[in-house]
Amino acid sequence: MYFRLTVTIALSFLFLSCGGSENTSSDKGTVTKEAVEKKAPEKKVEYSKLCSYNGVKTPEGCDCKPGYTGFNCAGKSCPNNCSERGICNKGKCFCIRGASGEDCSKG
Repeated sequence: MYFRLTVTIALSFLFLSCGGSENTSSDKGTVTKEAVEKKAPEKKVEYSKLCSYNGVKTPEGCDCKPGYTGFNCAGKSCPNNCSERGICNKGKCFCIRGASGEDCSKG
């Protein structure tokens, strides 16, 4: 899904950012500074069944949403990857001896 910007809006933005007038007219109508500065609508992300509904399918595989990991985003990720001081299993860290805390960062 791609959003298309019209040349009129793009040129109006450039004109305004270079110190042009607050309003810019064209054959398509008038573009106000406020209209140009409005944030583009957020894209709705559709998670893929192939990615366990926890990620977006890409040509390289799955792009998992935060909190999920694995080739098909089926695994729960652990906080801070267990600080490289523990083993992650189903979203919970099992710390090595001497390490503690939710992400094994203490000790």
